[in-house]
Amino acid sequence: MTNEEAYRSAAEIYAEVADEPLGDLGQRRPRVQEQWREAVLRAFEAVRPKAAAQRAAIATLDDAAEAIAWQAGVGGRETAGAIVSYLATSPDEIEPFFAGKLSPIDFAGDWMRGGRLSWQGADGKVWTPEAAAAARTARDAGLEPMSAAAEAQLA
Repeated sequence: MTNEEAYRSAAEIYAEVADEPLGDLGQRRPRVQEQWREAVLRAFEAVRPKAAAQRAAIATLDDAAEAIAWQAGVGGRETAGAIVSYLATSPDEIEPFFAGKLSPIDFAGDWMRGGRLSWQGADGKVWTPEAAAAARTARDAGLEPMSAAAEAQLA
């Protein structure tokens, strides 16, 4: 049973109770309470696998980030953020990563420099992916660092 089906079932039982004439509450109440309890339990059971899958996804992310960070001598939190940032722009790699079939080391793109999220650089400045790419391009071309006005246009 899906979440939607379980909640719909609980809602249908509630609607049935609300629409019934009062009648003998002593006879009807235990039956309705039992049906309601069963519907709510089905709804919770439908949600439980999602919660387990979400916990497993976080554990996968944590394990990958910690292993890579330890080897590189950097922070695991920053590494996890880089992985999430990269996956946000590479949806085809999300499922293989969380299924354990793909490591960030094997990602198709530059997961440390690519991605969607900004980050705080060693210079204390918050960098957007676009501004960082422009600065790298300028540096590689031997140009002067980008002016603050030019960076503001990229933001």
